[in-house]
Amino acid sequence: MARSRNIKPGFFLNEDLGNIPPLGRLLFIGFWTVADFKGDLEWRPQRLKAQLLPYDDCDITELANNLELYRFIRYYSANGMAYIHINNFTVHQNPHINEKKNGSSIPAFCESLTQAIDLKELAIKTEQVPIKDVQLGKNTADSLILIPSSLIPDSSQDQDRENVSTKPKRKEPFAKPTLEEVTEFCLQQGGKVNPEAWYDHYLSNGWMVGKSHMKDWKACVRKWGRSSFTQQTEQTAVNNKSHVPEWKGYKK
Repeated sequence: MARSRNIKPGFFLNEDLGNIPPLGRLLFIGFWTVADFKGDLEWRPQRLKAQLLPYDDCDITELANNLELYRFIRYYSANGMAYIHINNFTVHQNPHINEKKNGSSIPAFCESLTQAIDLKELAIKTEQVPIKDVQLGKNTADSLILIPSSLIPDSSQDQDRENVSTKPKRKEPFAKPTLEEVTEFCLQQGGKVNPEAWYDHYLSNGWMVGKSHMKDWKACVRKWGRSSFTQQTEQTAVNNKSHVPEWKGYKK
């Protein structure tokens, strides 16, 4: 039976939740509504899919496994049945008093009943494995933070995830522009820069800006147009009758 639950602004700002696909976040909220007062629910993928995400074409097991990977939920088993426990549920939810009075037929979660997840196959393994206790946030139910912004890793998988997320992204290599591209861009900038003078200058010095390799040639063109040094350099080239052809858009 579905139940009304609370959602707070901190949910939308949680960084770990931000790594979960939108449907996974929606499924997480849906889990709250079917969990008992302890935050436990029976893991029946087909039934939960029909109950919580009936209009979406998705793999509910994959979505749930992502939530387990970030320790928002935990899989466990008892009496041959599979269940899900929502971490910190009782800290951030205030179940109706009648829920506790009526009790629950779902066995309470404990670490000794947790299950290992085969992330490659996206399936629950049946063997039970002990997992170290996780010290989660202890905010009161009235806290503006629904889920703690950071979880202490308790396994090598959590540590690997952290290493991957903090690894800097590979920068795109610098792509040398053609003279035609430079000419077109100079015209767009008002013809302040002689494109052939600019192109020959950086082609001859190996596309170096000072002691560094060029990263953004368009930014360099704009800076060149604002530089008095550039204007003097180009004027000198004209006065010395250099090989640079006359540039119609160039302003002396």
